[in-house]
Amino acid sequence: MLPAPQAKPGSRRPPPAFEPLDLRLLARPLDFVAAEHFRLRAALTQLDWLARGSMGDGRRKLAQALLRYFTEDYPLHVADEEADFFPLLRQRSADDASFLASLDTLGIEHREDVTRLAAVVDGLRRLAEAGQRDDIPPAFAAGARAYTEALRRHIAWENAVLMPVARARLQSADLRRLAQRFAARRGVTPPSRARTGDKVT
Repeated sequence: MLPAPQAKPGSRRPPPAFEPLDLRLLARPLDFVAAEHFRLRAALTQLDWLARGSMGDGRRKLAQALLRYFTEDYPLHVADEEADFFPLLRQRSADDASFLASLDTLGIEHREDVTRLAAVVDGLRRLAEAGQRDDIPPAFAAGARAYTEALRRHIAWENAVLMPVARARLQSADLRRLAQRFAARRGVTPPSRARTGDKVT
């Protein structure tokens, strides 16, 4: 699997996480989803860092980068999951009531996250234009913290539970469909072949 950038919130800025994924990875759509999870975790680490301390040029630039990520890149990942990945997995799990109930709960929590994210994005817009000596608003810091905590729980559950189920239940035709839909969403030619067993290195 791709290594997750490691950084603890604090005075030192974490490493950047906004490099786009190599779209050749779409040939392995489940690995593509997993790689997006790592990218999101890194963005959440940077959001944590941004919400602590005073403004300066570095935090303002980071706010601009995070704003682009959460308004341009992250919505593609959400659409991948909500419009394509989760419905397909639901079809292949029709006889697993417990797993379907978990998917229902995850869907509810995702909708709650939309409200949290809207507040975070509004705060990022303000910080992207903030002056050098402006403080981080406490309301933004609290909202960012609530959002990152919720998203980390979701990523952990998806990685530990959902992804193994997907690797076991989705068929080759399912993977080709996912690869095609993910590619179309990004305006690129879909890969000629989609696989599930390969690991990202």
